[in-house]
Amino acid sequence: MKLKIFKYKFINLKKIKTNKAQISLEYMLIFTALLVIFGTILLTATNIYNKNLNIMDNQELKNTSENIQKIINFQELQVSSIYNIKINPQNCWKFTKINNNSFYVENQKKIYEINSNYKINISNIEICSKKIIDIQLKEKQFDFKFN
Repeated sequence: MKLKIFKYKFINLKKIKTNKAQISLEYMLIFTALLVIFGTILLTATNIYNKNLNIMDNQELKNTSENIQKIINFQELQVSSIYNIKINPQNCWKFTKINNNSFYVENQKKIYEINSNYKINISNIEICSKKIIDIQLKEKQFDFKFN
């Protein structure tokens, strides 16, 4: 009789070990599913952030180029003056001289042309961080300096 009790206890121990292994496997599957869900959410959030960053940079480029054009138009009415513009590009911006009276301001997606009746001295430059642009009018000539 004692032998039969021992057999039953041994069988019950096997069932308990199997149940623990099954529970551990279920927890691992749940954990893996949560990792996949969080990974998907993270990738989506990163893509949305990058799109919004580009939209903000395009808007900043547009505002900056409009401000430069307004300052140039206003300064042409004066004899000599100096104006400062603070720029904060999210991506790199390029300032490219076209001819004596105009230049481009561009980023990866947008290009804006700035024109003047006077000669413009600007070097071809790429800006990737905060800068201050000094726009100075001297003797019917605009000088652009980047600080």
